[in-house]
Amino acid sequence: MLPSDLMSDIRAFSPSSNTLLEADRESEHAQVAARVRRIAACLEGEKDVSVFVHAMGAQRRGTIAALASDPGVELKWSTSLIPACLAPLRLVVASYAGLLRITDVSALEATFLRACERSMAALYVVRKEYESDLIRITQESRRSAKYDFGIKRDAQYLIYMADADSFESSTGIYEIVSLGSGVSARLRECFDNF
Repeated sequence: MLPSDLMSDIRAFSPSSNTLLEADRESEHAQVAARVRRIAACLEGEKDVSVFVHAMGAQRRGTIAALASDPGVELKWSTSLIPACLAPLRLVVASYAGLLRITDVSALEATFLRACERSMAALYVVRKEYESDLIRITQESRRSAKYDFGIKRDAQYLIYMADADSFESSTGIYEIVSLGSGVSARLRECFDNF
């Protein structure tokens, strides 16, 4: 487990007394897929939580649109990370980020894995009453150094990130997790071997 002040900026989370675990490690594609599949299984039947996938940039606009068109996926926000003064570059540079609400957890694994291809993606689980705050703060934060977007106020939060273009990892993939102190036992078990 790494204290948040030792984590690099790309893995930075705001400090919170609601945090049970924050850790990162090298991983492989199959491990990421298995973990997301397990998280999806744990979320089956959960009615009081909202699930989001944040494609964090380096995606083509068409990729975000394709993800949003899948059944069980709803686009809440999308933008290019390239500033308006350089807008013509958006046509040739993969620079789009998007926040996708997962309305059917059977779509979670495929959506997450496509969102993190050659890029970074995060999975957020938060109680429904925090959903609008997550969407609002994400929309207001074009280039945030903190990737928790305020959800750590909910002690039942889960943030799982995969950085699939990591130069820091010998495998090219890093997994990053932040668990709230009140996260369900089922979700906590998804990270027993972390």
